[in-house]
Amino acid sequence: MAQAKKPKAKTFGQTFAANRKAGKATFMYKGKKYSTKTKTEVTKKATRSQSKAIKKKAKLGKTKKVMSGKGMTTKKTKTTMKQRMAARKKGRMAARKNRKLNRALRK
Repeated sequence: MAQAKKPKAKTFGQTFAANRKAGKATFMYKGKKYSTKTKTEVTKKATRSQSKAIKKKAKLGKTKKVMSGKGMTTKKTKTTMKQRMAARKKGRMAARKNRKLNRALRK
């Protein structure tokens, strides 16, 4: 009785390349679903205009309630980098103070 040789299973790389070449967006390998996009395609760097828009959006701060002639309204406020850094520092200092108090209470 002659034994039939089993065909070698394709590796992940071979399967990925074949599906990518075929133009498929996703494929199955060992029961799991994978994408044919590479890491660099997924984490593409933003274009200059996109990054400018993101920075511009980040500059706009939170809304703030303001008294106007018609009553209370909300207004977008712009916060400068200096103001944001000061607020961050204030938060860190408060956290540090809380840690010191907690250590003192534990003793």
